[in-house]
Amino acid sequence: MLQQVIHKLKYQDRPDIGLHIGRKAGHQIKAHWKLPDCIIPVPLHPKKLWKRGYNQAERLAIGISEIIEVPVYARGLIKSVATSSQTSLHRQERITNVEGSFLQNPSYDLRGKHILLVDDVLTTGATLEACTQVILRNSGSRVSLCTLAMGRMG
Repeated sequence: MLQQVIHKLKYQDRPDIGLHIGRKAGHQIKAHWKLPDCIIPVPLHPKKLWKRGYNQAERLAIGISEIIEVPVYARGLIKSVATSSQTSLHRQERITNVEGSFLQNPSYDLRGKHILLVDDVLTTGATLEACTQVILRNSGSRVSLCTLAMGRMG
């Protein structure tokens, strides 16, 4: 069931699903977590963003933000390299695939901030790890992670 929902969100032009699920997650975060200073969605490369029309992680982040009332830094990270799809790759291939493909947008000061990093699915953690490494280059920053689901390899 959740797999079908994620498929609709990512591949069937249903950004509304991301907002709805993000709001649900926002209520859980508000009730059980220490609130972050900002939310950063895992970015898509501009070519993929243009093709899909929206970033599904950003839709989730906006839904969360509506409930917990902290800002979304939608362009806080930049996907600078158009990597191949992670879906058919094994863990080490995924790590290598995303290595060095994310940059911090210099317009955002993340020093000392608690950042909620949002993505749709965590499979091996390679993407979230690559993004987290970029964020943690900022002195005193902390990262919490929120994903819609955990995927299985192969």
